[in-house]
Amino acid sequence: MPWKATDAMKERTKFVLEWERRWNEAEGGLVNMAELCRMFGVSRQTGYTWVERYREGNHQLGAVAERSRRPKTSPHAISLEMEDLIVAARKYYPRWGPKKLHARLVERNPGKYVPSASVIAKVLMRRGLTQPRRRRQRSAAAGVTAPFSDCEKPNDVWCIDFKGWFVTGDGVRCYPLTLIDAFSRFLIRCEALVDPDGEHVQRILDSAFLEFGLRPAAVYARSRRTYPCPLVEPSFEPFAHVARVDKNGAIKWNRRSVFISSALKHEYVELEESCQVDGRWDVHWGSILIGWLDAHRPERGLIYARRRRGTSEVSAMSFASD
Repeated sequence: MPWKATDAMKERTKFVLEWERRWNEAEGGLVNMAELCRMFGVSRQTGYTWVERYREGNHQLGAVAERSRRPKTSPHAISLEMEDLIVAARKYYPRWGPKKLHARLVERNPGKYVPSASVIAKVLMRRGLTQPRRRRQRSAAAGVTAPFSDCEKPNDVWCIDFKGWFVTGDGVRCYPLTLIDAFSRFLIRCEALVDPDGEHVQRILDSAFLEFGLRPAAVYARSRRTYPCPLVEPSFEPFAHVARVDKNGAIKWNRRSVFISSALKHEYVELEESCQVDGRWDVHWGSILIGWLDAHRPERGLIYARRRRGTSEVSAMSFASD
């Protein structure tokens, strides 16, 4: 037996029709509203509301339809004058978003109420000045391939890798080296090296072979990149705006502490004002563009440049040659 489909309007119609039938049978007398409301699973207040609307609508079924719940007044709504001001600012700066427009309106209208960035975004959407961004569908990530697929038992594959580097309290760089069994994930070695070269790595591997008395079928290294030498001191123009990166990776700019990079500690970066974009300051280390700063919204900090650098550019500018 198929299910009987229904909705809220049908149930309200049945309710008022059943009330009208009982009211006619009682010849204008009393109707047991409590029993009727229990039959339809609604409260008595709701039942009386539907009957009152039905009677006020001259017994028309459309009177019990769902009404708009929009409030008659909205005391927190922004004025039409403020909406026009937001639209004018957007037309003057067509490439600015709600956050930057909010900062500019607060700066240009001191002491005047300016709505939040989310409200400005709704105003721009309502006026047709923005379009929703299309979401890019990401392809499924590829599964893990060899050599892990050929790892069927312990000591088949050992994984060796440097976990970056960090500076110790005495200012010396430390390079942690790990050696893990790929099947059991057993940590065989975790050593701290000062010089990440082949001689020291070979010494750690020989000690592991002597301790366990065997050699794995294969040793997997994630990257065969040679580790770089210390950074090169870049050159700057005579009248360039140069700032020194402190030990926390930040610089002082526009009375704020802006984080640049922890890899450029105690290095110097150049700040260059852009001629194409208003309020933009490009941050360079040598000839490499790290990112830029926004003078209109300095609280955003450094906005990193989204572009891929070639290996020749990085190797030529970031690291010294042997």
